[in-house]
Amino acid sequence: MRWTKLAVTLGLFLLGASDAWAGYWSSNGAGCTPGDPAIQADRYFITAGSVNYRPGASGLVTLYCPVNPMAVMVLEEDGIVASAWCPLKYDLRLTYRDSDGAGNAVSIQAQLIRLSKANGDFLGPLPGAQIFTNFSNTTVPTSLSTLAFEHNFDFTAAYYYVRVDMNRAAGTSHVATFYGVTLECTA
Repeated sequence: MRWTKLAVTLGLFLLGASDAWAGYWSSNGAGCTPGDPAIQADRYFITAGSVNYRPGASGLVTLYCPVNPMAVMVLEEDGIVASAWCPLKYDLRLTYRDSDGAGNAVSIQAQLIRLSKANGDFLGPLPGAQIFTNFSNTTVPTSLSTLAFEHNFDFTAAYYYVRVDMNRAAGTSHVATFYGVTLECTA
C-alpha cells in the first residue's frame, strides 16, 4: 500500500510538471446545458461533442457549462496526499469555429459567471473572464483565451458556470461551432 501511494504521488508530480497538466476544468460543447431547449432545440445539433447550427437555422443558442473544481494532487509535508486548486491566475480558453472571423454573421461569446450558494444571487461575470470570437479574424477551427485574470475560487460560497452564447444571423451560410471551454492555470 505504501509503495502504491508513493508511485501514484511520483506519477502525479511528473505529470504536474508538464504543460498538459495546465487545464483545471474543461467541458466539451455536449457537456453544457441549453438555456431554453424548447425554443432552441430546432437551431442546433450536437455531434462528436461539439455544438453546431442546423442547416438554415439562425438566432441565439445559449449554453450553460457548470464549473466544478478538478482536484490536482499534491504532496504535503507530512507525506499525506491532498487536493488543491491552482494559484490565483487563470485564463479562460474557448475552442470554436467562427467562419466569418471578425464579421457579424456568426459569433460565439463565453464568460465565467458565479452565483451565491447562500441565496442564489447573481454575482455576475468575473472581470477579465470573457471571450468574444468577433475579436479575431481567424475563420478555421481554433482556440482563443483571455489574458490572465486573478480570482480566488471559493466553491464553498459560490456556484461557477461558463455561459456560452452562439449567434447566427438569418440567411447566412457561415458556420459557428462550439467545441469546448477550459479554465487553465497560468502560474
